[in-house]
Amino acid sequence: MPIKITFAILFFSLFCRGQISCQLLETTPAQTDCYVGVDFLKNHYHRTATVLHKESGQKTFTYTNLRFGEIHSVDISNPLKIVVFYRNFNTVVLLDNRLNELETISFEATVSFVRKSSGHKLWRYNADAQQLENYDTKTHRISSSSPPLPHTRVRDMKSDLNFVFLLSDQGIYTYDYLGNLIDVHHDPSATQLEIEGTYRYVLSKGELFRISNTRREEIELPKEISIKSFFVFKKDLYVFDGIQRHHFLIDKND
Repeated sequence: MPIKITFAILFFSLFCRGQISCQLLETTPAQTDCYVGVDFLKNHYHRTATVLHKESGQKTFTYTNLRFGEIHSVDISNPLKIVVFYRNFNTVVLLDNRLNELETISFEATVSFVRKSSGHKLWRYNADAQQLENYDTKTHRISSSSPPLPHTRVRDMKSDLNFVFLLSDQGIYTYDYLGNLIDVHHDPSATQLEIEGTYRYVLSKGELFRISNTRREEIELPKEISIKSFFVFKKDLYVFDGIQRHHFLIDKND
């Protein structure tokens, strides 16, 4: 395992570099604090500090919880079981597709990040143990965990059906569903991470990059658009600049 990780770090400097063009499709005013993303039904989600909004056609659903206050993150990968994480209270609230509460889960450990896992499980980053854990919401037990990551500051966490990704001040750590570390990409300046298929998208020093196992490519965006948050769904890229939401089509010939 150490050999593979060392190789991945060294190989980073040998990546093929390039640029990816985008076509601007639409710009929409967005009075919000953070654009969360879009699900496979084309419903858009955004939030303020305490309120989650879902735009579904002509309907808008909202959710707020005065007890827990500020929302830290929202995972919409399963729009039938949305994961809302309140870090200040070590608590997750699961919502249905109309933003009604399904379940409230409070952790005994200090948790800094939460994402959806398979079935009724959640990935969580345990800040006390400095490790990734697969938490079973039915048994309230840890089904698997990663080795500790000492001296590492985690900035973001994302997951898909097969893998979970930690973005830290050292780079991107990739784990399998058992919590085994399988890859590391050195990128200490990256501050936000999104996953789409086999690609990792990162925001680094105000610029957006797409990373694969062999390439690191800059996504060409208009210079006047600053990136506060972004989301990728297949070939659709959504960029929120703090005032407007810009919808781009990533080069379809790529």
